[in-house]
Amino acid sequence: MGDSQVKSRYHHLLSTNDEPSPSETAEIRKIVEQRETAIGQLEAQIIELEETLNVLKDRHKREKDLLFPFQSALAPIRRVPCDILIEIFLFTRDWTDGSSVIRGLAPITVGITHVCSHWRRVALSVPMLWSIMEATCRTRDGEGTYSFNDSQIQTWLSRAGSLSPLDIICRAPYQASVSPTWMNQYLHRIRTISLIGGCFELPSETFDVLEVLNMSGAYGRREGDISAPALLRLGFEGGIEDLPRIPYHQLTHLHLDLTTYSTRPSAFLAVLSRCSALVELRALCYLEASLMSAYSSIPPPEDHECIVMHNLAAFSMSYPLVPWLLARLTLPALKTLQVERTFWSSSIYHSFQSRSSFSLKSIVLIHLRKMNYLDFFDLLRDTPSIREITSCGTLFPTPTLIAGLASDSHQGFSILAPNLEYLGICQISFPDNGFIVHDQVVLDMISSRDPSGQRAVCVESGSPDTKIFKSHSTREPSLAGEIPPFAMEQHLCEDMPKNKTVHHFFF
Repeated sequence: MGDSQVKSRYHHLLSTNDEPSPSETAEIRKIVEQRETAIGQLEAQIIELEETLNVLKDRHKREKDLLFPFQSALAPIRRVPCDILIEIFLFTRDWTDGSSVIRGLAPITVGITHVCSHWRRVALSVPMLWSIMEATCRTRDGEGTYSFNDSQIQTWLSRAGSLSPLDIICRAPYQASVSPTWMNQYLHRIRTISLIGGCFELPSETFDVLEVLNMSGAYGRREGDISAPALLRLGFEGGIEDLPRIPYHQLTHLHLDLTTYSTRPSAFLAVLSRCSALVELRALCYLEASLMSAYSSIPPPEDHECIVMHNLAAFSMSYPLVPWLLARLTLPALKTLQVERTFWSSSIYHSFQSRSSFSLKSIVLIHLRKMNYLDFFDLLRDTPSIREITSCGTLFPTPTLIAGLASDSHQGFSILAPNLEYLGICQISFPDNGFIVHDQVVLDMISSRDPSGQRAVCVESGSPDTKIFKSHSTREPSLAGEIPPFAMEQHLCEDMPKNKTVHHFFF
């Protein structure tokens, strides 16, 4: 009798709480005994199969363990020539990025020497791989005294050989106040130096090939004159009185963060007046309020009294320094301007542009106060050469802005910013307050500026809070329809709420 027939025969008992009859009880006991016997047999078979499976698993693991080294012997990486392997290893260095800030050493540089003896031999045979090093000052045995690990430093430097230029990072707690005297014998090879924290007193001898000097946390330093005939870049964070005594006239890149203390305006101008060769200047500075008030009451200098920086092409500045400094500089070669966290003055910018006669290509406006649409349109009129504009926390993509950028050839209006290729706006979204502009209005504006007369398109961005609008024929060769890298930098929008929206317009 099959299982279904058995269950059907005793359905009246299996589906209720009725008591079986004596004959039914005897039959059910036989069924229980049969099922228990069957289950016991199955459990015995399962145990036997599990034992067989475990044996097979163990054998499988042994086979894999045996196979792996043979597969490794055939791996393509083993056939890579040493010169190619060296090139790969060099990518493990954390190279400097072209700015004045020196990055640290990537831990993987040491890690590659632990992979195998062959890799270790190759890595140790390349002095350039070890020519960037980081020396950290620590306390010894809880004594409260700070020092560098000289043996570790010497081991590293021995791997760097005797010819490769050195990129050195020195770190120390601010309370340490130590001098990295161990580098004295390498002055003729040091290409970049970064002093972070309590590292004081650079040697006063000549740095023959020093190109980059970075000082972070420079408070109370009093070095003597530093001779560095090849020095081009300085990155500095601290007080202006603690600036190193270096040949400023030869610098091409200067990055200053003077926000820890208030700065005397005259001292700041004195530094800039010595930087006649600058190509890039980034400045964050709080000017002393009392002196700023006094300076504000003095009319801006005459054009011939302003500081002229003939080579400065990239200028970034923040905080109240901006309008005050624009009124005192002449920058005929300026191509890129970034202003941040300050108020905007159209009259000062107009005078600055008229005095400098620069052909500005890109401008970044970050969290500017008092810049309305009339100010923005004035900026475009004063700067017809502009190609790229990025706004973060300054402009809204409103109907007023879009209408001002549109071209109306029928009424004979001259187009604003005729060379504009890109406008990026990052701003808080206000869904119900009248700031929203319909996509079609934006497309009409971009189409009106396209001399081909073809319609603009809205491109899929892959993000719900980002919109991208492009003309039919994006201009060449400046952007070629690609979002400028600086527009994607996170720091531009780091203080924005999560409900921000980003608009990209390509013309």
